Amino acid sequence: MDEEIKLIQAKVNDIISRPSSWFFNWGIIVTFSTLALLVLVSFVIPYREQLSCKVIFNTRHELYAVKSPATGIIKNLTLNPKDKIENGRQLLVIQEYPSGKMIPLRAVVSGYYSRSKNEPQVNDRVHQHEILFNIAPDITDDNELYAVGYLDKFEISKLTIGNPVSLTVEEYNKQIEISGYISSISNYPAGSHRKYPFYIALNKKDIAYLQKSKAFYFNMSADARINYKNQKIARKVFDFLY
Repeated sequence: MDEEIKLIQAKVNDIISRPSSWFFNWGIIVTFSTLALLVLVSFVIPYREQLSCKVIFNTRHELYAVKSPATGIIKNLTLNPKDKIENGRQLLVIQEYPSGKMIPLRAVVSGYYSRSKNEPQVNDRVHQHEILFNIAPDITDDNELYAVGYLDKFEISKLTIGNPVSLTVEEYNKQIEISGYISSISNYPAGSHRKYPFYIALNKKDIAYLQKSKAFYFNMSADARINYKNQKIARKVFDFLY
């Protein structure tokens, strides 16, 4: 009798210890459903390819070269690159050599500071007709301000006109996010680095903000992020595998 009871208990324990078939079936269904959902989502969610580089703000106007009126030393510098330059404003004073005469230099056009070679400093020695810096004429039309960047042949081949661009400007303790799009791409390299230039048109509202905030000057750099390709995650995985 005891042996029969022990045998029955052993069979019961064995049955209890086994997962039921419905549990296995349900687990398989859930697993395959999850995998199918992930595959489906991978064909729907876009993946963005992105390039990053430095770009420079510029203007379509010709820059006005501010030249030293005499040979001497800069004694008084009232120029502030952050401020808009008004016509007639005194920019600096040069002590002429050897007479010692103080000669003021005033702006003859309105616009924005644009660096030439080196930013002028007090006590710098300058020569007559030497270009100290440039003045970029005032912006009167939205298309006059743009940004230009340079990429090598492989990177430039990835871009197309109309690619969206995000720009981050960090100047004078300000971080500004503006946006635009690629307006043109050069087929020929430029400069000593032999890289290919591309041009970025800026949104009108961002141009207006930059003008009002006085947070920029011409030839100022910005960090650009270019979204040049949108593709699905699944395609990205396939490209990686093959």
